[in-house]
Amino acid sequence: MERLSNPSLSLQKKNKGVMVPQALVDLTKEPPAWLHYKETLSLFVALEQAGGHCRFVGGCVRDALVGILSDDLDVSTNLIPEDASKRLEKAGFKVVPTGIDHGTITAIKNHRVFEVTTLRIDAETFGRHASVAFTDDWKIDAARRDFTFNALSLDQEGGLHDYFGGQEDLAKGRVRFIGDAGARIREDYLRILRYFRFFARFGNGDPDKNELAQIQKNATSLSRLSRERVTKELWLLLGLDNPVQSLKLMKEYGVFRSLFGVDLFPEYVEALTAVEREKDPVARLLALIGGESNYFRLVQSTLRLSNKTQQRIQSACETELAADLDPHAQKKALYRLGPVVFKDCAMIGALRNSNAPSFKEYLRLAETWSVPEFPVKGRDLVAWGMKPGPEIGKALALLTQIWIDNDFALTADELHKRL
Repeated sequence: MERLSNPSLSLQKKNKGVMVPQALVDLTKEPPAWLHYKETLSLFVALEQAGGHCRFVGGCVRDALVGILSDDLDVSTNLIPEDASKRLEKAGFKVVPTGIDHGTITAIKNHRVFEVTTLRIDAETFGRHASVAFTDDWKIDAARRDFTFNALSLDQEGGLHDYFGGQEDLAKGRVRFIGDAGARIREDYLRILRYFRFFARFGNGDPDKNELAQIQKNATSLSRLSRERVTKELWLLLGLDNPVQSLKLMKEYGVFRSLFGVDLFPEYVEALTAVEREKDPVARLLALIGGESNYFRLVQSTLRLSNKTQQRIQSACETELAADLDPHAQKKALYRLGPVVFKDCAMIGALRNSNAPSFKEYLRLAETWSVPEFPVKGRDLVAWGMKPGPEIGKALALLTQIWIDNDFALTADELHKRL
């Protein structure tokens, strides 16, 4: 996604809990680029020639209103999937039945990807899954969505259709469920986590207490969600510009306790976001668990993390840097741990010991010192006359220690002499 160029756009964020309206893009004057892609025209013409009507819906419309050009393009149509597929294939699209049971196909042309879904009613819901019936009523289809600003739709002429006040909610920074919040949540408990993600992206001021009460009431059912879905949603939240208020609300309303069995540390994430150079979800997760191994075990059992991420967090949790390391000891630790884990450990040390300036010095070292490469390889030892075998590894370990003790300065020739 990229920002739309709109100098008049003024997105204002939270101001001490006061609701501050934010200007939205006038899509009639500044339509999103995807509305006029040649592939968009081809798709709309193909469906309309079959007697269908179609609109862009959901996130791409919402994002366009706040000045973000999305590449996640969802289209709704009143044509049933079989008819839509036939017409699109004739128009040169590659059609993939990605969610045919729920009326969704993926149409691809010239690397442009459109998710095309038939207007539908979710007759009965089963968490992520639902039994559906197709309809030609746009408002009924919009009503099955989660939040008001996700129910917006845009036709090819640039006409915005808003059945539930989503545009006003977006302008005022309100995240509001469509209809009864409890009913929407019980249809899919993932909507609890989506609420906090959207609040972090678009929220302005204080959230609605009644909706938070419904979240708290239903939070225990988060355990029904798959690890993959929870992980994806939490990762998206942690990657946002400033997830801190949402994380604090999740703690206050029992979401972390329902997910992991314990409350976590959003205050550490707040301290981290004040100084971090880049938005790193792994570092933020490490801060959220306070660098504690026992908390990580609980979080790990609920999330589906990659082996690389698990190893990184586990290493940082199991390693504690002393606050009084001299410059050589700092470099030694940085070399042994690697820059990423060393920075993680220094970050945790700084969060836990705000009065110890040394951890900030460690972070500066990790940013400024280029970790040197050990100049000797196993093949060098063979060339120097050693026989291949276990002794090669022992010799390399010994030479590495000598090299480190000499401030990483010895050359290969000097190490050869030491050997």
